[in-house]
Amino acid sequence: MTDTIIGPYGIMMTMIIFLTPLLCWSFTRNQTDSRVPLNRIYSEIKEKKYYLHIMGYLLIVFWKQITDALNEPIKVKTGHYTDWVLAIEGEAVLWIQDVFSNGVLTDVLNFHYLFIYLFLIYVTTIYYMYTGERDLTDKVTLNYLLIYALAVPYYLFFNVEVTSSYIPGMEALLYHDGWYTDFYASHDPLDNCVPSLHIAIPFGILAINWLHVREKGIKMKEWKHLAYHRFILWNTILFAFAILYLGIHWIVDIPLGILVGGIGALFIHHV
Repeated sequence: MTDTIIGPYGIMMTMIIFLTPLLCWSFTRNQTDSRVPLNRIYSEIKEKKYYLHIMGYLLIVFWKQITDALNEPIKVKTGHYTDWVLAIEGEAVLWIQDVFSNGVLTDVLNFHYLFIYLFLIYVTTIYYMYTGERDLTDKVTLNYLLIYALAVPYYLFFNVEVTSSYIPGMEALLYHDGWYTDFYASHDPLDNCVPSLHIAIPFGILAINWLHVREKGIKMKEWKHLAYHRFILWNTILFAFAILYLGIHWIVDIPLGILVGGIGALFIHHV
């Protein structure tokens, strides 16, 4: 319990709690009339039942614990399918790591991989709550729940190991830093590559934004949340590079993540 509080996850979540109000303020500088006043936050949560969204995120945490507990027993019977993926794309990710290998880049991407991912998941819901976007708040929360639901069968019955544990010469750059090693050893089964949630979840948010704007008849370049949309876009692109470079995902995990995120967004938007 102490390790969780003072470890990478605990420190990252503490930073997120402190930085979320700053980011929400920063991205709404030109739309102050959209902000929910501080003295109305509690009543806003109560009136619009935002506590249900909080319960949704807690459900995911509980759900992940169950999935991780089932992973190893099921894997004994199903085995893994890493050979299939290796046969499709070979060792292309090793070339990416070798070409761009750099100590500073590794440290930056290690931080980005964990912190920005957690940040985008939680702050996006808060951001849309803060700007009075109830519809989008519902959709991005359901996006997280549905995408995880779509990914669970892959994680349980189609295990694919991380590239750094399977490709000779591929370094596990994400796990080199001792500060991160214990955290990932206890939280990451290292065989849940397909699909990449680091791609699926933010891409799902981007797709939801685009579908929402199109439905409202607004041009994306004129949308008041364009700056935040671009923030998600550029971080998604960086995720795509980081998951390959750090020795985590295969290239095929990226289009599969986009597919899962796109399907989830379409379903949520229309239903």
